[in-house]
Amino acid sequence: RDNVMDVLYYTSVAHAQLIVDTVADRIQKRWSALCRERPGWCGSVHLFGHSLGSLIVSDMLMHQGKCWHGVRYPTFPFPVTNVYVCGSPAPLFFVARKQVTAVQAADAAEAAPPTEMPCRAFFNFVNSMDPVAHLFRPFLSRAEGGAPSLRAAVTFKSLHEAQKAPPPPAMLPAAGKLLPAGGSAKQLLA
Repeated sequence: RDNVMDVLYYTSVAHAQLIVDTVADRIQKRWSALCRERPGWCGSVHLFGHSLGSLIVSDMLMHQGKCWHGVRYPTFPFPVTNVYVCGSPAPLFFVARKQVTAVQAADAAEAAPPTEMPCRAFFNFVNSMDPVAHLFRPFLSRAEGGAPSLRAAVTFKSLHEAQKAPPPPAMLPAAGKLLPAGGSAKQLLA
């Protein structure tokens, strides 16, 4: 029941502003802590959103530095490399808000105005049994060269496409320690 209320709150301007400000504040605090702990760090930043969080992250990226429908979206203090979402209702909201329209390859020229998602790639993980998750594919037009695009400078990748990506490095950084790939959280805390 709380999840439904969160969605309703996010659709109202007053509550959406509070939610966006809270998420932005937490992101800023994490970024500031990282910069303090690792001066001169120049790695890439990836964002993850689940369910309503995926819509919030998408909105924050698409509208950063702007006021859109009465909500002021902050600008991220870093460039976002990739966005990962799962259980995302974002496509449904994009259509309801008339931000995008469902297009077929043949009528891509009639698509909605461009929507920018300033990141290199956007990964959408969907479980077909999840009633909230929606595919981005029906809202994609075909860019030059046949690559899917949400009329933006981002590459959308399906789980199948992501699985074809090169394997991750053998060691993954986690909380200042190196955790062997496939390691457990218990090892991290030890």
